[in-house]
Amino acid sequence: MTLDAINAVAPILTAAIIAATAAAAFVQLRHMRASNHISAMWSVHEMFSSKPYRDALRLVRNHLQALMQDPAFRTFVTNRTLRLPELDAPEQFVAASDATTFIGNTYETLGNMIILGLIDRHNFLRNYAWIIVGMWEQMEPYVKVIRSAERGDGLYEDFEYLTVCAREWIRRNPVAYPRGYPRILPSYKDNAV
Repeated sequence: MTLDAINAVAPILTAAIIAATAAAAFVQLRHMRASNHISAMWSVHEMFSSKPYRDALRLVRNHLQALMQDPAFRTFVTNRTLRLPELDAPEQFVAASDATTFIGNTYETLGNMIILGLIDRHNFLRNYAWIIVGMWEQMEPYVKVIRSAERGDGLYEDFEYLTVCAREWIRRNPVAYPRGYPRILPSYKDNAV
């Protein structure tokens, strides 16, 4: 091969090597992104399984609705939101407010992670949409009180956004089971007593 032939082929060969390197880098970036999403989803699963979360969830589920009917609790929540002194507050009020704040902050953080693209929205909602909607419905009266006290709509707005996304996902996907695949069990409708 002559020097002229080598000089003619060299740029083509260089471009091919650069293109192959770019393609390999693109594939590697996709794998890294998938790995990050898996790690994020596993972290969410671990958080939902943690004892502090489960304890706070139990308190919210079992007591928040009844407490929200109590004007003294609503006043306590308003005062706490405004950072006023909590003199002689019943321990039940403090515990319920702490638990509700813990749960709300958790969902607020998850909503923020979805907004920033740190967690894949579709995969997350496929697993947790019903949980998110149910938790928002339990906490909505509480959120109304703290937003009213704060005189703004900013508190738990990422949680609210996450709930809107979850409701939309459920509307579009009322069943998470993959379409077209057979089931093992008959429908619950067939087992109705």
